[in-house]
Amino acid sequence: MSEVAHAFDGALRDASAPAAAYVGWQMFDNNPTAMLITRARQVEHANPAAAVLLEAHRPITVAAGRLRFEDARAQAAFELLSRADHGADARRTFAFVVEGEGDRTFIAQLSLAKPRGGDAPSVVVALTPFSGASQSREAMLQGFTDLTPTERAIFAAFVDGADIQAIAARMDRSVETVRWHVRNLFTKLGVNSQADLARLGALLLPI
Repeated sequence: MSEVAHAFDGALRDASAPAAAYVGWQMFDNNPTAMLITRARQVEHANPAAAVLLEAHRPITVAAGRLRFEDARAQAAFELLSRADHGADARRTFAFVVEGEGDRTFIAQLSLAKPRGGDAPSVVVALTPFSGASQSREAMLQGFTDLTPTERAIFAAFVDGADIQAIAARMDRSVETVRWHVRNLFTKLGVNSQADLARLGALLLPI
């Protein structure tokens, strides 16, 4: 076991951890996705896959005891979630395509875990690697990074199982406006149907 992995060994069993209900420890410990739980920007728990990435210093590292992302957008989202107000009804999940060591590409997902009492917010970080470098995969990843905030919101709504009418009502937009955004999603992500969007969303945004 590496020094970094050893440093976190045993910490995963703390059932009182603020995000224990958010991430089951069995899944957390054995997940090939790199997963970390942070509080006050400090890593409290990291699974073995995350320990490997921390050791490689890409796309994440620990500096002065605090987690840092190499990707500026992911770092900004991490800072925002780490200082989120307990009662704020703000955005609680972010996802970015980030570059890792060598040619490895990751989807970085950052989610705010509900704090307890006066606890500082806990942020759950998941870094899911993509294997292979086919043109179709690269095109899909590029399309994901090019989505506008509105397109991301519609994309996430499809993952939640909403249809166009429900999305229009939720976003206070007309059905035709939502259809226009959906057509843009089809073009950017290289899919042909709403079902394809939902399936792709389930892979990229399991929220």
